[in-house]
Amino acid sequence: MNDELHTLSGAYAVHALPYAERVLFEEHLLACRGCGDEVWRLREAAARLAESVAEPPPALLRDSLLAAAHHSRRPGTEAAGDTPTIRRHTP
Repeated sequence: MNDELHTLSGAYAVHALPYAERVLFEEHLLACRGCGDEVWRLREAAARLAESVAEPPPALLRDSLLAAAHHSRRPGTEAAGDTPTIRRHTP
C-alpha cells in the first residue's frame, strides 16, 4: 500500500481524494517528506495556474443570464396553449 500512497500526491494536492484515502494519505505525510514536498510544489503550481488564467467575467454576463432565466420556463410548467390535446380514436 505504501507505493500506492506515493501516487496520491496530486489528487491530495487538489482536494480530490475520498475521505478514507485522504485520512490514510495524511498519516503517510507525517512520515514521508518526499510526498509532503511534492504536495507543496503541486499546490504552489496550481495556485500560479489559477492566477494566470483568472479573468473577470464580461460586464454584461450577469444581466444576460438573468434575462435568459427570466424568459425560460421551469421544467414541468407549461404556458397557456401548450397543454397537449388528448385525442381518442374510435373505430
